[in-house]
Amino acid sequence: MAIFILLMVFFFISTYGLITLLLDSVKTGKRITSERIEEIIKGDVGFKVPDLKKSKRGKKKLNLNFIYISKNLAEDIDIAGLDIRGEEFIFLWILVAVVPAFLVYSITESMIKTTLCIAIFAAIPPIYLRLKISRKRVEFEKQLEGSLQVLANGVRSGFSFQQALNNLSKDMPDPLGAEFRAANHEIRLGIDVETAFSKIARRMDSEDIEILTAAIVIQQQVGGSLSTILDSISGTIRDRLNMKALIRTLTAQGRISGLIIGVIPIGLLAIISVVNPEYTEIFFNTTYGHVLLAVAIVLESIGFLVIRKIIDIKF
Repeated sequence: MAIFILLMVFFFISTYGLITLLLDSVKTGKRITSERIEEIIKGDVGFKVPDLKKSKRGKKKLNLNFIYISKNLAEDIDIAGLDIRGEEFIFLWILVAVVPAFLVYSITESMIKTTLCIAIFAAIPPIYLRLKISRKRVEFEKQLEGSLQVLANGVRSGFSFQQALNNLSKDMPDPLGAEFRAANHEIRLGIDVETAFSKIARRMDSEDIEILTAAIVIQQQVGGSLSTILDSISGTIRDRLNMKALIRTLTAQGRISGLIIGVIPIGLLAIISVVNPEYTEIFFNTTYGHVLLAVAIVLESIGFLVIRKIIDIKF
């Protein structure tokens, strides 16, 4: 009964927070649209500096300052490009974990099923965050080879490195354009090239940017043709991408096998529990069943890690 009351409290708090966030988003969208219409009516459609005081008054946020956000999580949310604060992400994380668990407990009144439900749904937000970051880094890596060729052509045509970087950051789409614009801004403020590009390498987890940074620093200290160096690095990145695509193709069977092997037992248990609950109730209502579930989870995790290690080829 205590668990049910606790879940009820979390459910109502989460529902209230979600409704507040949705209403805030709708109000913000309407405010931006109305301001833009007013600008068009007045004929002031050019660029102007936003009124920070007006923005702060118009955009009210749900007060979630009591939630602690680690620096790594805040940085991951920024890298992923999610348009929410860290506190809102944590709140939605709790919401995703609690609401399905509340429904499961209200139907089954089983603590084991409720715990499994919380564990499964609580893993969804961080997995989604990691997928967003991974996709952004893959897209960055694909754009890098062509952008270095453009950068080399700019240097070859007579621009300085910073001028060529400035032109590249304006022309390239995100995510590479955004990262290079940030680096270009930092260089203009007096930060050295090595520090600015090292931040990109860390955020994008890119060995290619580390190679580029080392090459640029060495060229600035020793001299040489920067355009030739950039052409060489661009060719190296192209070869790495081709090799990575080949490896991904060759390991596709292993990745799909690991996914199927991991999902089938969980899917069968969920389906049978819904279709014929009496057949699987031994797993949830007896000590032996609890032990078997724990062993199954451990073996599933070990199998997932082993398959992932086999197909994770370093080159």
